[in-house]
Parts: sequence; structure tokens; C-alpha cells
Amino acid sequence: MRSTMSTNGYYQNALQMIKGHEHFLINATGLTEDAELQHYLINPDEIIANALHFSNKSAMQGYPNGAAYSEAQSIQILGYAYCYLATKEQYWLDRAITMFDGYMNWFYFGQNIPAEPQNMIAHWAINGKEPFLSHYPIDWISPSASGFLGISLNYVNGIAKIPHDSPYFGQYLDKATYAFIGHLAWQSLVAEVRHIDATGVVDWNTAGTQYDVDWIINWQGYKINSDKQVVSTGHSDAEKGTICLKNSSVNGEIKTNFTCRVPVEHGGYLIKRNELIFQEPCEVPIANGNAQQASDAEEWFADAAYLLYKITGEDKYRIMWKTAIKVCNDYADIDLTDKFFRQDLTANTPFTDGTSYGYSYPNTVSVTYGRDANGYITIASDVAVQHTIEQKAVWWKVDNTANIVLNYACVDSDGNIPTVTCTFKLGPNKNEEGVTEYSATLPSSASMTTYNVKLSSFVKTTTASGIEYITGKSNAHSSYGNTIKSVTWGEGMLHDNRAGGICQAVMPATSDGYIIGFWGLKTTKVLVNSISYSTTAAVKLRITDDDGWNWYWTLPATTKVVTHALAISDLTIDSYQTNTGTKPTVANYTLGSTQLVILPMTANTTFQWYCINDVPETFSDNVAYTVLFGLKFTSATGLTAKVGDCYISNYLGANLAYTPGIIPYANNTSVNSTVYNGWRGLPFPGYMHPFIWTIEDTAGEYETKLNNMVDFLYDSQIAYYNWYGELGPGMAAYVWNRWDNTPYGAADSWIFKHWHAHAWQGYQARAFSSAARAWYELVLQNKEVPINLIKYVENWLQWLYTTSKANGMTVTDWDVNGVPKFSYYGFQPDMAGLWLSGACLAYFAGCKLETLPNFIEMSAGFIQNFYQSTGIGGHHMNGCITAVPRLNTGSGVENNGMFYGFYSGELLKGLALYLLYKTLPAKADMYKK
Repeated sequence: MRSTMSTNGYYQNALQMIKGHEHFLINATGLTEDAELQHYLINPDEIIANALHFSNKSAMQGYPNGAAYSEAQSIQILGYAYCYLATKEQYWLDRAITMFDGYMNWFYFGQNIPAEPQNMIAHWAINGKEPFLSHYPIDWISPSASGFLGISLNYVNGIAKIPHDSPYFGQYLDKATYAFIGHLAWQSLVAEVRHIDATGVVDWNTAGTQYDVDWIINWQGYKINSDKQVVSTGHSDAEKGTICLKNSSVNGEIKTNFTCRVPVEHGGYLIKRNELIFQEPCEVPIANGNAQQASDAEEWFADAAYLLYKITGEDKYRIMWKTAIKVCNDYADIDLTDKFFRQDLTANTPFTDGTSYGYSYPNTVSVTYGRDANGYITIASDVAVQHTIEQKAVWWKVDNTANIVLNYACVDSDGNIPTVTCTFKLGPNKNEEGVTEYSATLPSSASMTTYNVKLSSFVKTTTASGIEYITGKSNAHSSYGNTIKSVTWGEGMLHDNRAGGICQAVMPATSDGYIIGFWGLKTTKVLVNSISYSTTAAVKLRITDDDGWNWYWTLPATTKVVTHALAISDLTIDSYQTNTGTKPTVANYTLGSTQLVILPMTANTTFQWYCINDVPETFSDNVAYTVLFGLKFTSATGLTAKVGDCYISNYLGANLAYTPGIIPYANNTSVNSTVYNGWRGLPFPGYMHPFIWTIEDTAGEYETKLNNMVDFLYDSQIAYYNWYGELGPGMAAYVWNRWDNTPYGAADSWIFKHWHAHAWQGYQARAFSSAARAWYELVLQNKEVPINLIKYVENWLQWLYTTSKANGMTVTDWDVNGVPKFSYYGFQPDMAGLWLSGACLAYFAGCKLETLPNFIEMSAGFIQNFYQSTGIGGHHMNGCITAVPRLNTGSGVENNGMFYGFYSGELLKGLALYLLYKTLPAKADMYKK
């Protein structure tokens, strides 16, 4: 047991830093009226802003100056909660509860705490400071679609000026992204551009032409370039609204994307204090139904609510802890959001997910794509067409219990319902190697209908030897008389009670007839030996033999679809012949038939057929991937079709590396929905907080998820070692074998960038401290600790001690080549707090590294080096922990010292855990201190 007394100098220094920092926070609490003159961090509603200092008023320079994020708020709750655990002073618990209430009131936008845990979506960003003008125009349904999109401006040598006043308000220009020739793939200032061909049709598979912006002159009279730098100020009102492209050869009318800050008196909107905001690509307010949470903040909020529950025992904190865990569970189900095709109110393109496209037969027929008011994909042709839309990069892992959910409608020019065929290529891997093609002819309707079809209803399109299976489809039948033919859906067919598409003929009179044709096959003649059918009354199946004589088999009435063998010896010569002469007694049937004729023997007969000859094999694999999905509409007289959500339900897990368990970067919900959209982004080690999988209601409930998240962290560390040669830090991100990841690197590989750019350094420290937090919680839960979790934390600690001792401070950054940096003026307070908290948590978890105590003391000392005590009574920065106090900018609220909101909670957490380290033995339950 540790015998260090709580009264020693190190303890008192840390305690004084905590109190001094809280004094700084109190002084930095106030109502911001002008962020350039008043530098408050916390507003009167206990919302902590992203930054104390002023940064900008233009989105061309960066994110909103007054933004407040759920990450900082949740971390601040944690910081205060640990201060209470360390001191048992009610003040700190009250502060934690106040911050929790602020989170519930504003980030959860006043949603009531439920009676029991349930999915609740918080929003990640609000306006924490003074009201400011929104970007214009606002799209309240889809905030990412806000701004002026595709507005034609006249360019001369790459420079254009937006007309002042309504409708485009050039004098209030705030941000411009690019000019373009083509069509926006979706409604956004930053959407991809697609080519428009000579006939005016959008070519969705070819990029359009994009001219990036070099600089603008905004509403402030600032010239701001695309690198977010203010080049010059003081430009005249007449110059405002100027856009300069990087390509100076652009001339003429060119469509352009931009947005303005229009005053309220001209129709603009003033974003209120604490109002939910959407900040990229436009800074606009959002309706509650568009709430979108940050993945990491949800994990920390779960931890914060858990700590408050352990401290107070109040059930509301248990409910919100479990509620956040439920949301994280959804985050971890990566495939939950995927669609082959989707209903989307913001997209212009039909092709939103993966790699998708369309084609027609004949290929000379063009179709027109669009989106209707409900966001459904529209497909239209004026002439007969067979049109297919395909998806080849959304790969679900499935077995024969999976379902395909399809939402569509179609009608031809005559009001008839076209045939719809769904096709899959299913294989053992996420590529074309070893795939098998399956298809099903589906039911259809002129109105939007959702169909749930079992994958086990899909059948192979060919035999093992490559011969086509002959199944019912619209191009395989015709009729005469008053026969009504259709393609419908059958259930409970054959010996295995399968479902599938079947051709049907309703024949009111015995003079009616129905024809099964083989015209669409690669071979136009088929030697018929069996048929799988049903009929309400006996019918004749007539063929014509090699010599032109007509024969028939009698098919008896059935109660379901059955397979009936057709032996040549059972043929009967038909009374109707076109041949003359003596009728033969035995059929000469060796070459096969081009068609079969069904003749009713009783009025009002309904006949159905499923297949001819071999019964096709259904999908029965235990594991396969959806390598390709296709939806085909076949229409004889023009086509009008709509397509909504198409996806796999009840798929298999573990489709991607380290899943289920790791949390993706993005979890953006659709409008007024808790369903996340398909783009999930790269997974980062710094987004992983394995604590969320340490406490279970049922034994083993989260074991796989915990191990996967731990292995993800450890493997990132080993990958960095193999790449750079030092064992401790981790790689920045992993590239899943998934359509939204592979643009950033090779599938299933580690990279040291985020989105082709420098990775934020704070993620390294967050990953380390989060791993130590999980280790400690597992010890308290008396659970087995994954060996890779211990290795990960201890490898970090050895590296941190060695490099900190050598450089006189903890690491502050890494460059894009993985080289660690140690810079006094690059000191990152949040990282310093995280190194300290992680080291102390490792001690409490039972880490026995000899260097651990020294590193803990070093880390506390590094923080003290940046503790601001100006010697000026009442100075605004006294108690702040920063390398950039900017003392020359004033001593009061006008001081523009640099400090970010999320620094505070990490510093308080680290220092509080240091106090606990000084007073408690290893493996002590700090919740019971």
C-alpha cells in the first residue's frame, strides 16, 4: 500500500492548480455580447465553448467562433466528477451535475430523461456565445444542402462578382467553394460534380469540371484565400462579393457554389445562443430532427453519467449511462446504415452509396434519372426498355436466413405493371472470385411498396455446367384469347416449400391459350423433360416434335406447385395438326421446342409455372458476401419507376475488421430519424473508449466487442512500430475494406493521416488514457483483462517516460511521417492532462512498471510549468494552463489568451487522479473513497 501522505507538497501543488483553474473558469464565465471584445469560455447556462479566444467571423477562415461541442461538455462533467472523488467536496459534485444538466438541456435540446434506457440522439454542436447570422439560404429539411448552389456567375479571367441585394446578396458573401460545369451529385456546397453529355443527360459515371476558389472578398471587406488566411482587409463595399478562381482562364457564365450572411431585415436568420447548429459546409441552425452526435462524445458522456451514478446512486444517471451505451451499440453495427440504393431528400444523384450505376438494353435507349419530392429515385423512358441499376461495393455478410428489403414501384406507358427482377452475385470474399449469380422475379405495383424477400428464395441462374435455368419471367410467356397473364409471387412451392417468382395465366374459356416461350434464352430450343407448375384444373401442355406434329401431356390439377416429369412415352397425339397425312404413334422429339402451349380443359382455369426442366438451386450458403446487387425493370411500352431503400436485413456481423466493437467516425442520422446514413468514415484509435464495453447486464454480452476494440488499439501500436520503429504511439486510422474508406488508402491497412491530411495529435493521448480507463474498470469489475490491453498501455508508458525524459516534456505532436515533436509553444494542455490521467489509471489498475511513478510526477510537473500565475490580481488568465496566455492583450475579459474548452476537463481529470494517486493504493476502488 502506498504510504505517501496527502499533505505533501506535490499533492498541495496539484490541489492548488485545480482550485486556481476553477477560479479561472469562474472568471471566464459570462454572457458574450461581442466575442472580439469579451472572451468568455462558459456561458450563464453552463455551456462550455470550444474556445476562450476569438478566432474568426467568417466560415472561409474556419468553424464558428462561438461553437460549443458535446465533447468538451462531456469531458468537463468527467473532470468535475473526478475532482469530487479526489476531495469529497460537494462543490465539485455540484459543478459536475450543473454541467450534466447543461448537456441535457441543450445538447439533448430538452428531451426528457426516459423511464428506462432507450435510443436518444443528442446533437454535437450548439452556439455557445453571442447570436450570429446564419448562412443563407437555409435548408431546414437538409441543413447540409444550405447555401446558393449552382448559381450562374459571369467570369472574366477567372474573376466574378456576385450581384448585390436580392436574390443573391453578394455584399454579404461569406464563403465560396468552387465554380463548375456539370451537375451536382447531391445538394451541397462541396458536392461532387458529374458530367452532362451533349444531349443534356447527366453522365453519373463521369466527373464534371470543377474550378476551385482561390480567394473571395467577404462581407467584412476581407480578402480570404482558400488556405483560410486573411490576405488583406479594408476592401470597399463595391468589391464585396468578388470570387477569384485558381484557374484564371475561366470566362463566361459558370455555375458557382457560395453562401452569404444575410441580415434579418433582408430575410436572414439570427442563430440564438445555445441553438443547435450545423457548421459544415454551411453554418446554419437545424431542426431537432436533424440532430447528429459525435461518436467520441457519446462514449465520454456514457462514462460521465456512469461516474455520477456511482457517486450519487440516482437512477437518472443510470438511465442516461445505459441510454448512451445503447446508442454506442448502434454505432458499432457498421452495416446498420448501409443501402444498395436509398431514399434521400438531399441527393440529386440516384447513386449515393458505394459504386453504383445503371444501364439499358438495348443500349441505344436512354433513361432519365431524378429524385421526387419524397427523395425516391425516379427512372423514366419513353420507349420499351430493360433497365438495370446495380451496386457493386456494398458488401453485406449474409447467410440463407437474411432478407432483402426492397422499396419500389413501376408502371409502363399502357398502365401495365412491368416485370422486376432482382439479381445478386454472392461469393466467399469481397471480390468477383468464386461468385455465384442468383436471381428472383419479384412482385411489383404501380404504387410504392416495400417487399421483404428471403435470400433463400433466390435461385442460381445457371447449373454447375453453365446451362441456364428456365424460370418464370415476363419475357418468357405470351397468350391468346381472353387469357390474362402476369408474373406473381408464389409461396410454399415444391418439396422445400420455397418462395419465388412465378408466371400465371388465368384462362376464362377452353378456347383461350397460354404460351411459354424460350425466346430469351441463349439457346432458343429446349428439350422439355419436366415442369414445376400448379393448376386449378387439368390442362394440356402441347409441343411440336421434330417432324412438325403436335403432341401433348396432360397435367393434372394440383394444390401447390409441384414438379411433374414429362416422358416422351406419355405424349398423346393432338387433334389439332398443321401437318397432313397419317398421324404417327410415337413422337420424334430430340431437337426440343421453341415454345410450349398450355390449353385449358375446363373454363376458368388458373395455371402457374415456376420452372422448366431442372429445378434451380436456392441460395443456401452459411456465409457469403453481396458482391453485386441489381434491380431490373422490363417494360414493353416505356417505363416510369421509383426506387427507395434497398438493403439487407438480419445480416451477419463481423463483416469488417475489428467488428463488432469499434466505433466509426461518423454516425449522421437522416431527417427525423434515428437511422444513420451510409457514410461512416475511417475508424480512429482516438475515437475508441473501451470502457463502454466493460460493464455488462448479461455475462459475455460485450466480450467480443471489448476484445475487438482492444485489439484495434494494440494493432495500431504494432503497426506504428513496424512502420516507424518505436513502440508506443499508434497509427492514426484504419482503412476498412468498404466503399467509404478505400479512397483514403489500401483496404485493410493502417495509415498515419486523416482524410489525406495531418491527423490531430490529441487522438493519440485520448486512445492511451481511454485504454487505461478500461483496464481500471475491468479490475474493479473483477473481470479478466485482455492481455493486449495491458501491453498497449504499458508500451505507451515506457515510450512516454523515455521520450519525455530525453526531451524535457511530453510529446506535443507528430508530423505526417510519424515523427514525434516536442515543442514548448506547441504544448497541448489536453494531451498533458490525458498523459497524467492515463498514467494514474494504469497505476490503479495494477501496472507495476518501475518507471511509472517517475512518469506520473514528470507529467504533473509539466502541467505546472504552464500554469499561469501572472502576478496581476484579477488577471483574466490567472489559473489558466496554456502556453499562449497573450498577456499583452489585456488583463480583463478583453484578454485574448488561447485556451480550448476541451482542455479544461482533461486537465481537471488528470490533476484529480493525481490527487487520488497520492492518497490511495493500487487497485483501490476510488468510487468508495
